[in-house]
Amino acid sequence: MKEKAGYLLFLTKICIPLLLIAFTSATGQEFSNWKNYTDKKVVRSAGVSGDLIWAATSGGLFYYNMVTKSYFTLDKADGLSGSNLNSLAIDSEGKVWMGSLTGILEVYNPQTHTTKRISDIANSNFPNKRINSLSVRGDTVFVSTEFGLSLIDARNYVFFDTFFKFATLNANSKIFSSFRDSLIYAGSDFGLIEQKPGSANLAAPASWNVYNTTSGLRSNTVYKAGSYQGSLIVSTSRGFAVKSDTLFSSLIPSLNTVPVTDFSVNGDSLLYIVSNALWLYRGGTPVLLYTPPTGTLSSISGVSSGKVFLTSDLGITIFSPTDTLTGIYPSGPGSNQFLDLAVDNNGILWTATGRDVTGKGIYKFDGFTWSTIDLSTDPSIGSNAYFSVTTTSDNTLLAGNWGKGFLRIKPDGTRTVFNAQNTPIRGISDDPDFIVIPAVKQDSRGNLWVLNHDAADRKILSALTPDSTWHQYANTADSSIAQYMNMVIDRSDTKWYISTDAQKSGLFYFNENKTFGVKTDDKFGYASSVSELQGKTINAMAIDKRGEIWLGTNLGTFVIANPSSVLGTSPNPRITSLFSLRQYTVTAIAVDPINRKWIGTNNQGLLVFSPDGSTLIAAFDTRNSPLLSDAIQSIAFNEKTGTAYIGTDAGLTSVATLAAKPERDLSGLTVYPSPFILGTPGKALTIDGLLQDAEIKIIDISGNVIREFSSPGGRIAQWDGRDSNGSFVNTGVYIITASDQEGNSVGSVKAAVVRK
Repeated sequence: MKEKAGYLLFLTKICIPLLLIAFTSATGQEFSNWKNYTDKKVVRSAGVSGDLIWAATSGGLFYYNMVTKSYFTLDKADGLSGSNLNSLAIDSEGKVWMGSLTGILEVYNPQTHTTKRISDIANSNFPNKRINSLSVRGDTVFVSTEFGLSLIDARNYVFFDTFFKFATLNANSKIFSSFRDSLIYAGSDFGLIEQKPGSANLAAPASWNVYNTTSGLRSNTVYKAGSYQGSLIVSTSRGFAVKSDTLFSSLIPSLNTVPVTDFSVNGDSLLYIVSNALWLYRGGTPVLLYTPPTGTLSSISGVSSGKVFLTSDLGITIFSPTDTLTGIYPSGPGSNQFLDLAVDNNGILWTATGRDVTGKGIYKFDGFTWSTIDLSTDPSIGSNAYFSVTTTSDNTLLAGNWGKGFLRIKPDGTRTVFNAQNTPIRGISDDPDFIVIPAVKQDSRGNLWVLNHDAADRKILSALTPDSTWHQYANTADSSIAQYMNMVIDRSDTKWYISTDAQKSGLFYFNENKTFGVKTDDKFGYASSVSELQGKTINAMAIDKRGEIWLGTNLGTFVIANPSSVLGTSPNPRITSLFSLRQYTVTAIAVDPINRKWIGTNNQGLLVFSPDGSTLIAAFDTRNSPLLSDAIQSIAFNEKTGTAYIGTDAGLTSVATLAAKPERDLSGLTVYPSPFILGTPGKALTIDGLLQDAEIKIIDISGNVIREFSSPGGRIAQWDGRDSNGSFVNTGVYIITASDQEGNSVGSVKAAVVRK
């Protein structure tokens, strides 16, 4: 038996990764309209082409049209292999070249709206493949990487060559940037690299000179080379240097001890960035032109018509002496941090961003526009360290803070912060005012239950009643436990919460039996005493549509099928495991409107299972989907539309599904598109307005039932235009009927079908 179990586990380990690719086509209609939402204000490189400013950011590509003041964005959901870009250049044909941190080169053609991927560097054996910068000279693209310098033909994307060793330097030196005049120059962390005049075989180390501090440079860290007033100049970590014959001397002596991170030459003007400020040098004393009020300048992307284009971690700045525009970047979330997600009944997405100083406040997304609630917009919220969010049935937001209690935002916009000053809740031993709230949930009677992460008085559960009365409870099962991290409330109003205390981690439960003043009828216990959970770390919890509790751990997923059993004579609930997920570290669990389970993992992407967990419906990762990362942090659903939101450590992704919340009757039954053109790849007739688990029949005009099937369970189903034999139907008008499983409620609608 042990051998058989081991073989089954082996099959599970190899089969699910293989399915990651196979599911893409099989689920194309079920999971569609992928979108990514990333912070694109951290601009790492940019280029100007006519009226457009193209920008490579940590969240993808965008351009800003200076005439129309509009944006165009491109990220992984639009066809890029990734969204974390590091460098950009525009070739002579107007194609936009992008380099990523992982070594992937992509070329976007604005004329054809197509993207070409070049994976040679990413597929190489070098441990660090980051592309540091790109530059173009003629038909050649110069690619500066962590291991050398590559030259690519911009017309056919073929590598001319890659140079790994220069003179006596060690092989695979880091190249910051390159410059070509009559010769090729490259800035490195070991000095300036120069092509020897007349050299033909540049792959030979002897074809290169290297200049360092022995040649007059004040630093061996050379960021950039260029030509200024007929001489070669370089910027280094210790000022500017100018070359004369084979020696260098200081160009601007006042900069000899400070890094010059970037520069640009425009006629007799030398523009450069020092100490987060833009300076101008024309000989003599440098002139300070611009210091950003906030943010950090990173590069000078170009100079045109008296305007200087600057990049920063707060977008693009267009500087001119008369009119400076700052903060140029498209709308999006304030960062790529999505620690927790919640969607209210109006479809508003709320995001918690982080613990402690990493928090960026709370993001709100209405489907079109992002807004941020943080200290800069509302100092009353206490801090930006909001790391948990939930919404109630009346669309009230409840957000837990790392140190400042919790925030309540009512539907009318009224905000209240609950902390040590206005509640009986107390914080940690060293600072009773420092209250960490990992969860706030509402029970069936409208009471708010607040979980305290590390209460000095050990009153880790606090209840706020609708009449504003507080009740507090310690962990009766073990009051010595200090630290807690997550909580859900089941249909019986039992509170299930996770301890992260090193002494006794695991799952506890508590039910006050609807009597706040009477403790003799309270029910409580330690669920992790059950053998299935012993030794496992619980990372995520969710209540499904049948009232079951799903637990995600470092060693798989577990289910409490009948949580109400703990209110009876047996204090230990029955816990079962999902065999197919035993090898996964589960970090997030969510339940969609038709009770399917969405499982997020720490490094293997997203899995979608049938309601009982027995069938893997789909599996997505960064290889077969627009997911931005395989590290899933949070999942939430817009139940009205069936849209799933997936938070990762690199940004947010949404995907449209058929799992919209079902209707209560069939009065709104509809189909689209009409007419339905058969044979279009990936297209299906959508049937909307269904009851839960509807039975669907396709009937021709003669009254013949040519196809029968069940809906996925929610409001939406699809028909591929085929009959029961798998053949496309003929052109004509068809009647689509839908009914509940008992046939008590029936609706119908007509659809025009055209067969090519």
